[in-house]
This record gives sequence, C-alpha cells and structure tokens, in this order.
Amino acid sequence: MAYNPPRQHVVTGGGGIVGLALALQLRQSVPALVDVTVCDPGLARARKAGRVSTLAAGPRRFLERLGVWHELGDAASPVTAMHISDSQLEDALRPIYLKLSGEISPGEAFAHVVSEEVLIGKLRDACARAGVSLRATAVADDRLEGEDRAISLADGSNLRADLLVGADGRPSPIRTRARIGVSRHDYGQSGLVATLQLERPHGGIAVQHFLPGGPFALLPMAGNRASIVWSQPHAAAQRLASLDDGALASEIEICFGHHLGRITLLDRPQLFPLALGIARSFIAPRLALAGDAAHGIHPLAGQGLNLGLADAEALAAGVGHAAGLGLPIGNEETLEDYQRTRRAPAVAMAAAMEGFNALFSNDIMPLRRVRDLGMGVVDRAPGLKARIIRQAAGLTAPRDAPPRQA
Repeated sequence: MAYNPPRQHVVTGGGGIVGLALALQLRQSVPALVDVTVCDPGLARARKAGRVSTLAAGPRRFLERLGVWHELGDAASPVTAMHISDSQLEDALRPIYLKLSGEISPGEAFAHVVSEEVLIGKLRDACARAGVSLRATAVADDRLEGEDRAISLADGSNLRADLLVGADGRPSPIRTRARIGVSRHDYGQSGLVATLQLERPHGGIAVQHFLPGGPFALLPMAGNRASIVWSQPHAAAQRLASLDDGALASEIEICFGHHLGRITLLDRPQLFPLALGIARSFIAPRLALAGDAAHGIHPLAGQGLNLGLADAEALAAGVGHAAGLGLPIGNEETLEDYQRTRRAPAVAMAAAMEGFNALFSNDIMPLRRVRDLGMGVVDRAPGLKARIIRQAAGLTAPRDAPPRQA
C-alpha cells in the first residue's frame, strides 16, 4: 500500500515580499503535503507607494520560477550599469572611479529596480490562486506545545503549526518572544528616500556617490523617474526632510550634479534610521526567521531584499524536501541546514556593508586616495569586474542545493 505522508502546516508571520514568496514557493512545490497561512494586518490595506528595492539577477530568477516576474511590466526597470564615484559636495568635478556594466546572460540585466507595492500585490494574488490562506491579522502570541507551535492571533482565533516563520520585519515580535538576541550597531545615520522625475534620460544607469556624510544612491525607474536613498547623520537628514520640494530638489542637484537636467520631486521624502541587526540565531524549536527579522543591513548596496528572498528560497527548499520524505517539516535537521546555509552569507554581507560605510563615509585624505586608487585598479581589471558583477547579481553560489538527509 502506498505511503501517504501527513499534511503539515506552516504559518508565516509577516506578509511582505519575503513571507509571501516563501508561502507561494511552498504551495507550488508541495501543495498536497503542506498548508500555508500568512498572517499580517497589512494584508487588508494597500502598501504605501514609492518604495523600491534593487533586485539582483539570482533572486529575480526565483521570482520568475514563482510565475510573478512576467506580471511586473514597467514596475521592474533594468539596471544597465552602475557608476561609483567618491567626492565632496564642493568638488567641481565628480570623477567616476568604477563602472560596472554588462548582462548576466543575453538580454538579462544584472539587476532591476522593482516597485515594492506592485510586487507585493502580484505575490498576494499568486498566493491566493495557489491556495495560501491570507489572514489580515497579526500573530499575537506563540509557544511550543509538544511538537507544534500553538499560535494565538490578534483577531482571537488560534492555530497550530508544524513550523512558524518569523518574517515580520526588523522589530520582529516573533523573534523577541523566542528570546533570540540580536547583534546591533547604530550607524548614527538616517536614509532619506524620495522619488524624482528627471529632465534627461538616465539610460538605466544606477549611481552611487560616496560623500563624507554617507552614500547617495540613485536608482533608475521607468518613465525617466528615479528613486534616491541618501544616507546622512540624523540631524542633517532631518534638515533635508524638512525642506520644501524646491529647496530639497536644489540640495539633491548640488549633491548629484546637473547632468540629468532639472529634478522634480514626485513625493515627500521618507526617513528611515539606519542600523545593523543580525539575529544571533535564525532558528528555534519549530521556528525559523527570514528577511529583516533575521538580518537588517545598511542599504548602500541594496542587498536587503536579495538576502531575504534567498532565505525564502532556501527555507522552502528544505521544508519541501522534508515534507516529501514524510518528515516533520520543522525538524531540527532541516532548520539547522537552513541556518547553516543562510546565516553565514548574511553575516558576511553585513560585515562588508559595515566596512564600506566606514571606509567611504569620511573625508580623511589618505583613505580617499587609497580607496579611489583601489576602485581605479578594479575598473581596469575586466575579469575582477565580471566576478564582482556576478557576486552582486547573487550568482556566485549554487542555488537550490538539497538539504542533507535527516
């Protein structure tokens, strides 16, 4: 007689991009074996428009396999090149020390700038079609009871799960209740985010200006628009955010230059405090952390979402593998494999961003000369540049590797 493994239940606390992508992958890969519930009060309301993320080629391929990438249309803008410069605001010339460009494969850009609002909407629709239960309420409490997680929701209902996933953002109440500590470092900076209309074509070129107060990034969007992320000490960022549109546009032009013509603000800027936060463990009994609940890094390279989607892909692969073998999907071996696969890359990326921010967010002349010389050397080394591009594209490590046998 054929063996029919029992159905099991995953509950994801957090209905952002990472939580929804994880839920969708599970329902698509093992629909007969795993039920998935996503809990987030934000599911009942529209996402705030204007937020974008940089999506590398590797995570983009994951979204393509999920069947949502082709639905994004103009909400995903290819990055044809990245130009990196190092200067002071008063410098008359802003030389570009490093240019990264090229396709990962014919017709495939190494990165895209993606509207978070549109991507979340497409993921929600795909989850609903796949049979994911979407609950517009929060995980209010959870505890380990025997071999399950007993979960209380804010609407008064209760669930039991073989695995609870905390994808509920940097504050992560799920992580806090699990008593998982966080290694933190406050950068003393805020990121100012705004959307601009440009007078001249940006050509799909992303720009990263390293300035003494912090990096200034311009990300190309469809319709000759661009999103900026400007990292500044808290007081300076607050001053910028308090300016009227015209005055702020003038400050941006001073910072960025005039080669893209007149700049017009399309929305009021938002401020976000910048801090490093790495969970000391990504797992607990019958519990896993993913996305910002597991790791929050500096945005200067735009790698936060890429790390989170890699978490979702790895965890879904491990859970699906366990379910297919008839094993408990929250078993210790599966979760240990997930932590071993994902925590080291997150720590390495956080350390790299910390180092870059410390190296470039200053005006010490010997350091400026060394870093500018280093970027110039890289710019003249095609092989090294190609490796850097593949690293930034998330294509340097094998993906979808099966977990070891339990």
